[in-house]
Amino acid sequence: PEVLGKLSNLTQLYLSDNQITEIPEVLGKLSNLTLLYLWNNQITEIPEVLGKLSNLTLLYLWNNQITEIPEVLGKMEQLEQLDLRGNPIPIPPEILGSNQSYQPGDLRTILDFYFQTRDPDATEELNEAKLLIVGEGEAGKTTLANKLLNSDYELKQREPTTEGIDVMHWKFTQANGKPFRVHLWDFGGQAIYHATHQFFLTERSLYVFLVDNRRQNPNLCYWLSIIELLSNGSPVFLVQNEKDDIRCEINLGQQRGDFPNLEKDFATNLATNRGLEALQRALQNRIATLDHINKPIPKRWANVRHVLENYSQRQTHIEIGEFHNICVGQGFKKSDKPAMLGLSKYLHDLGIILHFQKDESLENIVILNPEWATNAVYKVTDNAEVIANCGYFTQENLQQIWCDRQYQDLHKKLLKLMKNFQLCYEIPSKQGQQQQYIAPQRLPLEAPNYDWDDTDNLILRYEYDFMPKGIITRFIVEMHLFIYRRQSSLPKGKGDIVWRDGVILADNYAKAEVIENYHKREIRIRVSGKRKESLLTCIRHELWKIHATYDNRLKYTEFIPCNCSECKGSQNPYLYDFEDLRRRLANNRYEVECGKTYKMVQVRRLMTDFPDNSQQWEEKERISGIKQPESGDPATNVNVNIKIDNGKTMTETYPQNNNFPGAQIGSVAIANEVKDSAQQTASGGIHIENANTAEIIKLISSMRETAMQFPEDVRDDLIIDIQDVETEINKPKDQWDRPRLKKCLKGIAAGVAAIGVGMAGAVDLANNTIDLGDKVGIEIQVPWAR
Repeated sequence: PEVLGKLSNLTQLYLSDNQITEIPEVLGKLSNLTLLYLWNNQITEIPEVLGKLSNLTLLYLWNNQITEIPEVLGKMEQLEQLDLRGNPIPIPPEILGSNQSYQPGDLRTILDFYFQTRDPDATEELNEAKLLIVGEGEAGKTTLANKLLNSDYELKQREPTTEGIDVMHWKFTQANGKPFRVHLWDFGGQAIYHATHQFFLTERSLYVFLVDNRRQNPNLCYWLSIIELLSNGSPVFLVQNEKDDIRCEINLGQQRGDFPNLEKDFATNLATNRGLEALQRALQNRIATLDHINKPIPKRWANVRHVLENYSQRQTHIEIGEFHNICVGQGFKKSDKPAMLGLSKYLHDLGIILHFQKDESLENIVILNPEWATNAVYKVTDNAEVIANCGYFTQENLQQIWCDRQYQDLHKKLLKLMKNFQLCYEIPSKQGQQQQYIAPQRLPLEAPNYDWDDTDNLILRYEYDFMPKGIITRFIVEMHLFIYRRQSSLPKGKGDIVWRDGVILADNYAKAEVIENYHKREIRIRVSGKRKESLLTCIRHELWKIHATYDNRLKYTEFIPCNCSECKGSQNPYLYDFEDLRRRLANNRYEVECGKTYKMVQVRRLMTDFPDNSQQWEEKERISGIKQPESGDPATNVNVNIKIDNGKTMTETYPQNNNFPGAQIGSVAIANEVKDSAQQTASGGIHIENANTAEIIKLISSMRETAMQFPEDVRDDLIIDIQDVETEINKPKDQWDRPRLKKCLKGIAAGVAAIGVGMAGAVDLANNTIDLGDKVGIEIQVPWAR
């Protein structure tokens, strides 16, 4: 409405999730506007009038129908972020920003790319794409790859098994006469290689799924599902390799109904070349019509790509400084590092190079030969001695495995690449001791014997519609410093309760059992001990982070237990869908029926031990919080730097200790705890001016722990109020519901006042409540406190 134009002091305007089709001209009058949110609408055009918004810093237009960018946006000096993801605009997603990221791509890189590609004389087509051949081991993938390149390739009696990945280059001429290059990736089909699918099964690629018709294919749905999950529905050709004239029936109609990206199927005989020519022709036609093909890119980008190709003929990698020099030599400005990184990400996602920009140890190396790097990594997990030692290896083993000249002086970077792929973790060792590692994919299949206290456990379960392989081993890598060891006198890494499908974790106060049952597509968790909630929160957070890497395409359900009188403490309680409970609360439904006893239970009390931290976790990922220290750090204390608003850095020192009998825990556990309590900026998370944020979180944690000691009839209401306070404080300060915050703090004060000074812990809880009120600017009084 026109009245919007009269709001001259308006600074933020949220109009997302509507059916708006055009941005009204009246918005040009809002000269003080700094944030404009218009995502999830039907907008087709960005009007020139937005150029009048001289103070605008953030313009979010994600998921609209915009096809062009007006030049006026390039002249807006205050504009810092432009989110155009999900629009049909001719800019690669690597430039606009990945959907997995909480921030759009670099503004200057987006604008430069767009306006340079408007000039036909300054652009060039990059006619190359990635073709991935996947399937079970010994299905004939390597033979097919060689046959595509040369139909006269002679079959070998027994083709060597692909170890890791083989990358070949297939060149052909398109119908329009233009040359085309295919990067043909031949994947090893063995289960050990499944853990790295997430890094290489990329979008905007063509997939060939090869099946061997001599045998049944029980993993047919797995391969089609993992391609659909990781490639965002990239096209798939199903190729049936017929051997000895034996056919295995596949219900293609059903498979196409379940997987719409399964476009074609072919029957071939690689021994006689029957069907090969038709397959080659179909692959050439389809790969040349992928979405990114024939779309122009800046000529300087194409030139950099050609220079890198020449470099790759004589070296496997270059330093990032050399990459910058190459870019400058092809027309990039020296100061335009974001544009250079945008190009490296574009080439990384196309499989031309590997450049892990977000990893401190790898950000300074650009790998020109992805095959070289991945196979170096798999040399370790495929090593006979490592397999015989159930995944255990040392620095000395690595020196023997990577003894070739091509790996000289690169051991640290290759080891970091293994950690980046979540293929191994380091066993903490004392200074001066030889470094030791575990590759969890090679751990024993059988679980070791261990005792478990099943008294008053917290139960949690995850069930997946489709479960990609490798979740539990990735989880073990990330949580390895929590792994429980029965005898503290044993060297670290020896006697750990961990196996290929499960692990026992421990902190100072609790133990957790985490087991994957892949055939049931589930992960089961139970926690015992005094203070179970903290360890359970760490577990949930780590699984949430793993799930988030699948870009919201992984479908799963988190189940939490009923706490009615009969289910509480049971090893087999009734389970509730956590997301369903969230929706109930949002719709003011505060009770739910137990499916076993039919008793009504309070939803808030069900969720007391399972706080909804997803919004907070998302904010932390977006802001990029405190970096975890290296696990091999021998120090006995962990220093954590926390940025605060005045630009200074607050350093907190946390001792490494563990009071849980026999449990061994290292610095990452402490760092995670502090990370979870670290202050974040005003864009989200905890933001309390002039306050020690870690101290505030400790206050809330202490209040919860104190309240847990009270009798049940007193405790539950206090815990709910404390949880509500924490939920409110975890929002940006300008979004606090202060009346609600005040009501909850006063509710805690009233509850503790009613308990009286005679109950143990009451005075501490009262004083902590008063302190917390002071830090958030709300006066709280308890008559007998202080």
